[in-house]
Amino acid sequence: MMEDLFSLIRIPSISAKPEHHDDMLACAERWAQLLLEAGADEALVMPSKGNPIVFGQKIVDPDAKTVLVYAHYDVMPAEPLELWKSEPFEPENQRELLPFVRNFKALYPNKTVWCYSGYTWEQLTGKVPCHARCEVTDELLRLLDVLVDGRFVQAEHDISLRFRGSRNQRLLDVPKSLAAGQPVWWQDEKVFSTHTME
Repeated sequence: MMEDLFSLIRIPSISAKPEHHDDMLACAERWAQLLLEAGADEALVMPSKGNPIVFGQKIVDPDAKTVLVYAHYDVMPAEPLELWKSEPFEPENQRELLPFVRNFKALYPNKTVWCYSGYTWEQLTGKVPCHARCEVTDELLRLLDVLVDGRFVQAEHDISLRFRGSRNQRLLDVPKSLAAGQPVWWQDEKVFSTHTME
């Protein structure tokens, strides 16, 4: 399964860039191949005015109801890299984000809010001195559900990790962490409870 995932990740299927048109086609063809290997009755790569569409189906019972699964197989470019100047929890960004997150939580109270912070829980809560703490940090933390804490470290990069890029980063349940007064790991679905893709 991991090799299947890696075979897709290796293809730079960046749909927003015309120069990756051939990569989009290669990714679509790989998806069709994977669907057939997984037991689909048919898998087609269908041309469109934009990028190719992958269609696959498995008929278990012609009289049964149809289950439709829809997903994107493209990725967006990271550029322009020069605009990635600061982390979300830099004080100036916190002040800008707070009204937005307040409104979002008011409009969608059942949605889960995640934040990739670039700082550790201990830094953001003041256990360790950090310039990122400001007058709105505590309120912003209270509005979050999951915090991916810590900076991305290239030397600890692990592509098999779920929702984080390097092994030093933690997935923290913010409400439980605040209640406990210490970091509490976010509990993923049972199949991913190790926080890896294994």
